[in-house]
Amino acid sequence: MTREKKKHTKNIILMSLICISLVMAIGYSALSSNLKINGTSNISSDFKVIFTNIQEGTKNGVKSSTSSFTNTTATFTVDLEKPGSTMEYILTVENQGSLDAYLESIEGLDEENGTAPTYITFKLSGITRYTRLNAEESKTFKVIVTYDESATEIPENSKQLTLTLNFSQVSGEIPDPEPEPYGNAVEYLINNKVEDTVVDGGNGLVAIDNTGEITNSASPRE
Repeated sequence: MTREKKKHTKNIILMSLICISLVMAIGYSALSSNLKINGTSNISSDFKVIFTNIQEGTKNGVKSSTSSFTNTTATFTVDLEKPGSTMEYILTVENQGSLDAYLESIEGLDEENGTAPTYITFKLSGITRYTRLNAEESKTFKVIVTYDESATEIPENSKQLTLTLNFSQVSGEIPDPEPEPYGNAVEYLINNKVEDTVVDGGNGLVAIDNTGEITNSASPRE
């Protein structure tokens, strides 16, 4: 073999080794990337906010009541005796997932309060829209059923509420929780610790702050 052929053969072998090294480097890089992707894909995040308990609370003038719940809904059926009767249910909702959540909307409450008999109403206490529930936290709140004291009719049938709390994942800033509605101006002042003046506005009690603005109004209680 001539010197030129030997040199040519060495060059071919050298180029082959370089190509093989490049292929191995690219292959290792791809393998490393695949290993990283596969490694992170095994990390999972769960979103799971569910009802976990319902108990009966304070009741007055109640003929009968039942309650039940699934993961996502709570149902209450109550038969109140007379005007002024009330029934309370104590509920627990838990965030059993790994993601923080907030209450985006409430379903069933307004719809049921708008159906007859409208003098029997449901309201929530202890939870409002935009309430935050972080991962592994729980929240206890009440559903309160009230028979309007001023009602003059006796209902023929019981009233039923199916409540759904729609929680969503926290992904950025969320508004502050909405304030709870209160039954009358006195209750509003007590719960909010506001030193306002309560006056009779003609159609009911009215709370006026020190600027003269009306802060809350409702029908007076007997």
